[in-house]
Amino acid sequence: MKPNYRKIKFNKDSTEYFHLNFAFAVHSLFPELDWLLINLHLRRLSDQYSIELHAFVMMSTHSHLLFKSSQQNENYFTDALLNNLKVTGAESTLVEPITNMSQYLNTYKYIYRNPVEARLVQNCEEYRFSSLNGLLGQSELITPVIDPLSVAQNPNKILRWLNNYFEKKLFHFNSAEM
Repeated sequence: MKPNYRKIKFNKDSTEYFHLNFAFAVHSLFPELDWLLINLHLRRLSDQYSIELHAFVMMSTHSHLLFKSSQQNENYFTDALLNNLKVTGAESTLVEPITNMSQYLNTYKYIYRNPVEARLVQNCEEYRFSSLNGLLGQSELITPVIDPLSVAQNPNKILRWLNNYFEKKLFHFNSAEM
């Protein structure tokens, strides 16, 4: 599946972008099956609730999603996802609204850098349980992912930014262009 490209626009009247962080214990012998399970549920539920997925990663104890909900159904989507994955303990789940481009970019980078910070890989693109891996064509993208930063078209620039812990800005941008 090829990524779609959409411009990012922030609505001052309502929040459409969200970061979901939830506890999810991956089976140590079969992480590929857990990755497939999450992807299948994300694919089905993103269609059902009209959710655009922008980035996601599955770690051994938790997962992160960056998504857009233009129909204000992010809570229904989150509840359905957690129920389908049999995640218990709502206290370990965080749905953070994203209100501006700076926060969006920080969240995007945080999600993809999570395996690097956990010292599982040296570079973001090496982690196989990440939508970044699929956007770069290193694995099949089972779940549709929106690629607003054009990773597939400009991987060197994006990867340099993602892999540099100290580099805050991706590039100079005009928020009206994204």
